[in-house]
Amino acid sequence: MGKGSRERLSRILNEHLNAVHETFQLWDQTPASSPDKVSWNDVIKLGEQVSKQATMVGMLWTGEAPETKVLEENMASYFNLLQGFLLHSHASTVGAGPTLSSCIYASVKQVVDCSFILLKESVSSYVQHLSSIGTRTLALDRCQIDIGVSSPESESRSKDQKLSIPQLVGAVWDACSALKKTPTTNVTAIGRAMTQVAVSMKDVLREMKELKPASEWADEASDEASRQAESQANDGDDSSEGDLGNDMSPEEMKIAKLAIGVMSETLVVTKELIRSITGLLKYESLDNSVNFLNSMERLLKLCQGIGVQMDELGACLYPPQELPTIKAASEKICSHLDKMKVELDNLDGSSEAFVQACTVLRKSMRQLESQLGYPDATDLVPALENLGVGNHEISWICIQLWDQAPASSLDKVGWNDVINLGEQVSKQATMAGMLWTGETPETKVLEENIASYFNLLQGFLLHSHSSMVGAGPTLSSCIYASVKQVVSCSSMLWKESVASYESRSKDQKLSIPRLVGTVWDACSALKKTPTTNVTAIGRAMTQVAVSTKDVLREMKELESASEQADEASDEASIQAESEPDDSDDSSEGDLGKDLSPEEMKIAQLAISVTSETLEVTKELIRCISGLLEHENLENIVHSLNSLERLLKHCQGTGVLIDELGACVYPPQELPAIKATSEDICSTVDEMKVELDILDSSSEAFVQACSALRSSMRQLESEVGCSDATDLVPALEKLAVGN
Repeated sequence: MGKGSRERLSRILNEHLNAVHETFQLWDQTPASSPDKVSWNDVIKLGEQVSKQATMVGMLWTGEAPETKVLEENMASYFNLLQGFLLHSHASTVGAGPTLSSCIYASVKQVVDCSFILLKESVSSYVQHLSSIGTRTLALDRCQIDIGVSSPESESRSKDQKLSIPQLVGAVWDACSALKKTPTTNVTAIGRAMTQVAVSMKDVLREMKELKPASEWADEASDEASRQAESQANDGDDSSEGDLGNDMSPEEMKIAKLAIGVMSETLVVTKELIRSITGLLKYESLDNSVNFLNSMERLLKLCQGIGVQMDELGACLYPPQELPTIKAASEKICSHLDKMKVELDNLDGSSEAFVQACTVLRKSMRQLESQLGYPDATDLVPALENLGVGNHEISWICIQLWDQAPASSLDKVGWNDVINLGEQVSKQATMAGMLWTGETPETKVLEENIASYFNLLQGFLLHSHSSMVGAGPTLSSCIYASVKQVVSCSSMLWKESVASYESRSKDQKLSIPRLVGTVWDACSALKKTPTTNVTAIGRAMTQVAVSTKDVLREMKELESASEQADEASDEASIQAESEPDDSDDSSEGDLGKDLSPEEMKIAQLAISVTSETLEVTKELIRCISGLLEHENLENIVHSLNSLERLLKHCQGTGVLIDELGACVYPPQELPAIKATSEDICSTVDEMKVELDILDSSSEAFVQACSALRSSMRQLESEVGCSDATDLVPALEKLAVGN
């Protein structure tokens, strides 16, 4: 009887556990967006019921062991409730991004795991109770009487298990109570994750501030030598770890202090980022926007990346210090910082405090890199210092100018002057290459050549910066990219020259002509750099148009793929025999061939929207090109902001077209298609406003917007969204004679 009960209980428990595991597989799938999204408050209420059910499990063991039937019924009720809890929790993740989904999953899994442990322990206690009862048979007038006899060891184990059940019930209570602290929006979840990064940064910063130079540590140690002698005798092995980093030289300590400054300012930037994210809570309606959510997730990823680099930076400060790794970590932090700024600008969430914090951080990083002896402009190896060249320090000062906008001045340098200086740099690079056509050059010759090169490079940098008077962000970025390419190629050329001088290697000498060629190409590319804001912005918009055209071509392949699939079905028998071994290779080419007629109709309408959006972008570029004759220093201040906003809207449209193209592949994401269509409409509307400010809107642009409006309304109608007419008011502004 006891053995049968044990096996039955174990089987029932395993069946319930397997059923819950199958339900848990839902979390590998994104829930379909629907108006029936479950509120998190409903999940919390179900969690409270789970907590009560756990209490009932605990009450079964307050006295004698429960009966088998009672335990089975209790398990069935508990697991049924747990199934409902899982389904409701999964339905609450509609519209949740990866971070929010991860938070919800972790909270739900904790409830399930604690419940599993409780019920397993409950069954185990019952099985142990049955096992602890032995039987001995007494013969009495040919009758057999079973008398329960339990050993002291088995009774002790059973008692211990019963005592552990209240603790496990408490664990379920805690897990269910924690549901109330789970974030319910993407913004909140991402903000909390960023806060965790900030806390980790603060810990690293605190550890770094405990670093002391060798002299200071020696003074403190001498004052306490008598008191520590006895304790260190007992704890000698442990004290060695506490002394880590206390034997730093003055030079290492200076680098450590500068790195601590970088860490401190990075923490301030992270805090300001969190404040900016918190400010987006008021835009919670945007939380379901794909574009909004993607930017938020990228911001978190960048923030976490900076946290990783902070750990790397902290680890490299302990002697012996790893200077190249410190420099690499600093550069990565700077790169992540720039990308953060871009994402915040996309969300219109950047604050003045955040910008100021970034400026201070960049200043701290420049000081650190300068102390390391790795100037960002030239990145020369330390061997240059051995050659007696100090010009790289001046180049470092020059490159710092690029963090500041040049003051408006009548002495603005023409770009042709920069091109002429670039040609001189190209000639100087040729002379550097000629040094290696024969034997290894003498040290003095190499020193003089390096000095001449970097004097010229510094003049090139200063003139390039002066040419940026009146330049907006887009033009400045183009100029900076061209100038940096010249400097980077020059850096590689001289690093290789110094390495060749030190190693006397023929292989390295052979690479120098190729590096001279890269300097030539970089200097020649200066002629193709845009010289006006309108030209720079127009080129950036053209890149968006090219990207949109690529998306349109890919989407049109869906339609052609469907037609080919119909033709192929008539020749299936022939192809089955002729292509028996190409099944694996053809699967990629078949992408999109499994569209249903309804999906194909939506895809065709989305193609139409993409095509009309491309026409709107082309007309916008034509409108911008018409501004070239009006661009001068007098009106650039009031028109430049509108031009930059137009570019931002145009780039935003390009991103939305990418998302629309991705959504039309099966299984089609209809809510995402609708949301993307609405965002395109809103962005084009803002384009019209900016063009009106510039008094540059054309009839062709308005007609293109009207055609786009018609295509979007057809798409919205086919998607079947009830609020398709919501697009009309926003698009009426773009229409003529509506």
